[in-house]
Amino acid sequence: MGFALVRLMAILLCGYCLATWLTIQHPFYLTDFILQVILQPLEFFASTVVLCAGVQMNGSLLRELIQKPKGIRAIGHMIGILLVFSILFHLSWIHSLILFCLSLIYVIISVRR
Repeated sequence: MGFALVRLMAILLCGYCLATWLTIQHPFYLTDFILQVILQPLEFFASTVVLCAGVQMNGSLLRELIQKPKGIRAIGHMIGILLVFSILFHLSWIHSLILFCLSLIYVIISVRR
């Protein structure tokens, strides 16, 4: 549970950094987004690295829950994931949705029978 708690905190930190470094204006215009990427490449690169790390950590945690559920520990992990994503949802719903959907795609691709 200790290592899973560290991963949950890292997922929360990755989601927070993603929401602060990669700004998405509403309504979304692709030209504004591309202009932001061109004018601020360091922030875009850092947010991309953080997104990849968050997807990998969340995907590995979800994959462990699918492949090896262990009773109370699995319920604790599920509650932790729901708590982390509810906090991220309050920070930025679009960033948390992107992080969660990409994590699910990663899990679907990586789970073997």
